[in-house]
Amino acid sequence: MHTIQPGQRGQNGKMLKPLPYAKGLPFFGQTFAVLRDPVGWGERQRAKYGDAYIVKVFFQKTVVLCGPDALEQVWLDKDQSFSTAAGYRRLFGHLTDTSLLMMDFAEHRRHRKALNPAFKAEVMKGYLAQMDRAIRSRMKDWTGGEQFKFYPAIKALTLDVATDVFFDLPKGDERKKINQALTDILASALAVIRLSLPGTRWAKGLKAQRKITNFLRSQIDARRTSDAEDVFTRLCHVVDEDGKAFTDDEILGHLMTLWIAGHDTLASGLSTLVCYLGKNPEWQAKLAEEIAALSLDGRAPTLEDMKELPLCGYAFREALRIMPPAIAVPRGTRKDTSFRGYHIPAGIQVSASIYAVHHDEKLWPDPEKFDPMRFAPENIPADRSRFAWAPFGGGAHKCIGMVFAETQAKCFLVNLLGQRRILLPEGYEAKFSILPTPRPADGMPLRIIQDM
Repeated sequence: MHTIQPGQRGQNGKMLKPLPYAKGLPFFGQTFAVLRDPVGWGERQRAKYGDAYIVKVFFQKTVVLCGPDALEQVWLDKDQSFSTAAGYRRLFGHLTDTSLLMMDFAEHRRHRKALNPAFKAEVMKGYLAQMDRAIRSRMKDWTGGEQFKFYPAIKALTLDVATDVFFDLPKGDERKKINQALTDILASALAVIRLSLPGTRWAKGLKAQRKITNFLRSQIDARRTSDAEDVFTRLCHVVDEDGKAFTDDEILGHLMTLWIAGHDTLASGLSTLVCYLGKNPEWQAKLAEEIAALSLDGRAPTLEDMKELPLCGYAFREALRIMPPAIAVPRGTRKDTSFRGYHIPAGIQVSASIYAVHHDEKLWPDPEKFDPMRFAPENIPADRSRFAWAPFGGGAHKCIGMVFAETQAKCFLVNLLGQRRILLPEGYEAKFSILPTPRPADGMPLRIIQDM
């Protein structure tokens, strides 16, 4: 058990305070309260204990931190107190230990630098063409005017795009099986009981992980000699600054993480965006006007076109502010550290809340309102912390796929609002399930109609 030791001194020489402890149930702590309503739970704890406290959740003690200064301290990590690998090991350690999420410091820098070329502007041109084809194909099924559930549809769309861009797998039964296996893997990340019992989330996730790993591993040798331009093949050709190629395990680790992040978080963000555009038809009209000014006349959009869509960018950013695809950033401490005069011991989990920062009325007046113009340069306060908006993380671990996500979001809006409009049911209010990734609990029923 971790002990909080008052009486230690911080870097300024002052005595550090013990963290307040948010008690819960024996053994389980506050695990079930977090699973039921993580946002409401966090708001209640913050009101009671402030911006720093300790809680037992998922069978381990965790320090919860709130505020842009907390995000800054964790992400910039100037004294190397925080381990990303230790933070994500519980969620994804059963899947891989060779992805960027499982690397720290020098090892992370080496791999990140080697991966960067796969997301450069020149490469993005090809990705955008693939995105546009997949989005157009899927969206044809949405335009009959009949009500359908948007979240399963956008999840299938982003998964299609990710599978095209990352693997270039042909459509068919094998692709469907792989996509289903990925869904099972994601569900396993939040399994409370981690025993491989038949029918459990954990067992299904482990089985799915073995299936995908075996399938991808069988293709590595062929892709090392291929000139294809999908991400998988590019990773098979990557060499680091010392001229070393990635090992098979490193390729699979990076690929799995990019594949998961490349579709699941984007499906979450686009669901929030479509929900708020449906509730704010005046913003649909504004974005449609901006898109019409591109004069595409049926041609595929280019990266240059994407630069001419600032309002679409503002709307996407506002959606990610309201509902960030990850509501908190996990870390583990490597050594004793402190936050605002509180002692944080070595060897403990830390969770810095992104959601709390995004909904702080001192940073974002009327934070529940959908207002994309917050992101217009002339409306951004000069003194606002650069960590006041942080859905893609920050520091050395800032999401490598940020431009990929923003480009796909704009491509999606171009195809959706070029000639169509979103209609939500009268008086509809979405209720989001937050974990593992925010999504509309009811699937978000809506209609897509042709613009008259």
